[in-house]
Amino acid sequence: MATSSAPDIEMVIEETRRTPFTDRIASVRLHHVGELKLPEYAGNSDPKAHVRVFRLEISRAHLNDDEKEAGYCRFFTENLTGAALEWFAGLEENSIDIFTQLVSTFLKQYSFFIETRVIEADLWNLKQAPFEPLRAYINKFREIKAKISHPNEVVALAALKNGVWFSSKFRDKMAVRATI
Repeated sequence: MATSSAPDIEMVIEETRRTPFTDRIASVRLHHVGELKLPEYAGNSDPKAHVRVFRLEISRAHLNDDEKEAGYCRFFTENLTGAALEWFAGLEENSIDIFTQLVSTFLKQYSFFIETRVIEADLWNLKQAPFEPLRAYINKFREIKAKISHPNEVVALAALKNGVWFSSKFRDKMAVRATI
């Protein structure tokens, strides 16, 4: 008797039919919503940012109250790719009945990738490397500063000066201007 390494096709087909959605979510007929630019998620970036962008974009679909839960759930999962799609497909059958439940499960699964809140102390931790161009350092500084809600400009300027390479001409100019 020969053994085959080919998967049992019937079992594969059955697995693809199963869905984590309850019938309430899976059976709702959705109206055509036009073209949405929903973000894809592969399972390797900040899930909170993904949910935020998804919510902003899905609001353009103008789903009616009868469609919202099903639409949010189904559109959200249609844009999962790679490992994230495999994670979703592996959820227990009939386990997702509302969007908040899906998002909660999703955020728990990918919580490792949630970016922590940026604070002014992060500016103080940024240092220019000895041969790093000033422009590159300032771009990194600006990127971090932009993530801080309501940064104190005096503190930010002091952190910028503190992080500039000690023998930088820019640092010397900042010191001269501060005393004028």
